[in-house]
Amino acid sequence: MAMGENLARGFFQDVTGFIGKYVTIVLDDKTTIYGKLKRFHPETHSCILNDASKEGSTEKIPQILIPGRIIREITLAEPPFDIEGLFKEIESYFPQQGTVVFHPHLGIIEIMGRVKVTENGVDGDPNSALTRRVKQIYDEFVRKQKEKGYAKPR
Repeated sequence: MAMGENLARGFFQDVTGFIGKYVTIVLDDKTTIYGKLKRFHPETHSCILNDASKEGSTEKIPQILIPGRIIREITLAEPPFDIEGLFKEIESYFPQQGTVVFHPHLGIIEIMGRVKVTENGVDGDPNSALTRRVKQIYDEFVRKQKEKGYAKPR
């Protein structure tokens, strides 16, 4: 695989990490729009935002399409969720080699092949003691992150 393809793939993965998060978009005319990124077109760089507003206005825009050709800058308006930190926290409770597997490119942590964790929560058998324990670890991690000023995942 060519180096350019790796860079393009990495760029796309980073941008798709913004989807579902609040962003600030600065346009060529210096207009600033804030909203939740719903879609991003990888070729045109056009964006669709939900719950948007323009800087200096109290008017809410339910949904807006912003053509990529007029976008100067897109910034994440909330700190990214520390999925790697959560992985290390979970791993400290399950130290046996291979028990906890982290897939950073997917943002998924797997525990014993039975429980999956993302920034949005824990997925596993709700009757399982393992799932309940991982959920406790996740909830405590999120609580500590909120105390530090990081937003809870949406």
